[in-house]
Amino acid sequence: MPSLAGKVALVTGSSQGIGAALAMALAAEGAKVVVSDVQDCADTVRQIAEQGGEAIGVPADVTDNQSLKELVATAETALGPVDVLVNNAGIFGTLQLKPLMQISEDEWDAVFRVNARGVFQATKAVIPSMQRAGGGSIINISSGTVLRGAPMFLHYVGSKGAVFAMTRAMANELAADDIRVNSIIAGFTASKSVLNHPVMMEKIRLHTLNARMIKRDMLPEDLCGAAVSGVRCKRLHHRPGHQRRWRRDHLLGLQVHHRPWVRSATLETAAARCRAVRRRSRRTRTRAFAAHWSFAAWN
Repeated sequence: MPSLAGKVALVTGSSQGIGAALAMALAAEGAKVVVSDVQDCADTVRQIAEQGGEAIGVPADVTDNQSLKELVATAETALGPVDVLVNNAGIFGTLQLKPLMQISEDEWDAVFRVNARGVFQATKAVIPSMQRAGGGSIINISSGTVLRGAPMFLHYVGSKGAVFAMTRAMANELAADDIRVNSIIAGFTASKSVLNHPVMMEKIRLHTLNARMIKRDMLPEDLCGAAVSGVRCKRLHHRPGHQRRWRRDHLLGLQVHHRPWVRSATLETAAARCRAVRRRSRRTRTRAFAAHWSFAAWN
């Protein structure tokens, strides 16, 4: 039986690119998928159906509470309570690279409205449904630009830094409802919108490829393994900011730094570090453990 059989997964910003790839991956694992975007979702729904999956397309704006309310209501009526939310909707591929002194307040607000506030609003809209389902899993899509302080699009980097921080705070707050919150810190990904952005491809792509051990573009499909694992696996041990006790059956507040070109030895090292933290946690029973974990996830 597929690992997500019977689960209902809602993926925002899934008409194309990373969102579409994640929606199809979740459907391939047996989930009933709600494909949502401000753009037409028919193509993603069609591809899922052709692969034998189940999906519905529901247009929605993650910055509009009424639109989100209708989205969740439609999902529950058609498929049942939402078990999985992937907060993928965001602005990136259409941005123009420019120094921070040239970024207007209107541009700043437009990016934060979708990339940061949209995550907050979509999560708020879905939580009651997850509570009715007895729990759930939320995956937020962040960005590796946060870790290296990428220049020339401060509004984007700042918005994804907010997602990074919100993931940890949400994980702590929602744990009591058995809702796990995690994020994928994606590297530069050759999605459709990025491929159609010649300046971004020229200035960012070559720099990124030169920093990679395996010289190839990262594709939206490369993120699917990390997303599916984050949804279905409850046995990866992690303890976010100030979790009171170790909960070995939960995956909480984990930031998955997706770097598919890093060798598998990194995973072994990460596992060893996780075991060491578990032992220390049991000894100290600390309530203020604030370490950040970042490990490579393989598709």
